[in-house]
Amino acid sequence: MNIRKLTAMAAALAVSASCLIALPASAEDAVITVPYTESEGSLGKGDNGVSLRRNIYNVWGNEIEDIDENTAVNGYLTVTFEISGIGSDSALVNEEDGTSEPLYAFLGGSIAGKSYHQGEYNKGEVPEGQSVLINGDGEYSLTWADTYSSTINCLYIQTNINFYAYGENVEDVPDTTANIKVLSITTAPGLGDANADSIVNASDAAQVLISAAKVGAGGEASVPNEIGDINGDEVTNASDAALILQYSAALGANTFEGSIVDYMNRDKEEATEETA
Repeated sequence: MNIRKLTAMAAALAVSASCLIALPASAEDAVITVPYTESEGSLGKGDNGVSLRRNIYNVWGNEIEDIDENTAVNGYLTVTFEISGIGSDSALVNEEDGTSEPLYAFLGGSIAGKSYHQGEYNKGEVPEGQSVLINGDGEYSLTWADTYSSTINCLYIQTNINFYAYGENVEDVPDTTANIKVLSITTAPGLGDANADSIVNASDAAQVLISAAKVGAGGEASVPNEIGDINGDEVTNASDAALILQYSAALGANTFEGSIVDYMNRDKEEATEETA
């Protein structure tokens, strides 16, 4: 199917979409909720054997896969969670000498070559926003920022909460009343995902065309270039909508597997081979 036919299809979809559905004010404001299922045994302990940890994706000795390994991180990953079972405690007290340190949590793991574990936290190398002080039971958020990746190698919430201090006759993690419960995991839409449903298809092509029409009429784009500029020419327009349709058609025909970024890189590689 040639580019004119694809563009015409996208234009027709855009007209239908503008008449039948309510579009978000801006795809830039949208978030993707990452599917998460808490598994038995994911509440664990840190390397020191006493600090409470919630493993989210950690196959390095834990075999916890509560999110998909191929979860994309588009700029940031925010984990919202709840601490319970510690009351109003905000400090870890050393019973031997009476000294104390604030309770904290940080988002640890490895994404896109960046690794943060207890050692990095102790040296103050965990970025701002990726750690938080714990002031008793309540809801908290941690954000792994400035990162783009199509996979997650490891992810967990590490605290310095001594799980032995909460409950009676606590011999291991299952006996403690202290808990870390993940409430949500979110990121930004990726390239081509104009309606922020984590799927790149004809609906996204329609929203790209609607956004381009708004800009052509002197208005503001509802799909930013970071999401809609598929061909990398710094403009989101009908050509990008046509590429989304090409990609979606390839997926539907089972002639391609992967992200739209992979699809575009494949086209670039093929063009290089043809000119070589």
